[in-house]
Amino acid sequence: MVSSLSSYIQDVEKLLLLPLRIVEVTAADISVSHPIRRAHGLLVNDSINLASMQRLGLANIVTHDRDFQRVPALRVWAPADI
Repeated sequence: MVSSLSSYIQDVEKLLLLPLRIVEVTAADISVSHPIRRAHGLLVNDSINLASMQRLGLANIVTHDRDFQRVPALRVWAPADI
């Protein structure tokens, strides 16, 4: 089924036209993610994303991953069109 998908390529290209800032995950983010993971019951990648967000001072996330709703300091936006 995945191999038959095609519009995602154009969708990703459109995302790259937005004024986005792409940042690297640091080794410090990975270290900071361990207590975050335990405190909120997140998976590894989710906790690393949250650690990176904290480093950058971000408090909003757009996702359909309901696990982030367990983080009180985070505002979760879940678009209804996907």
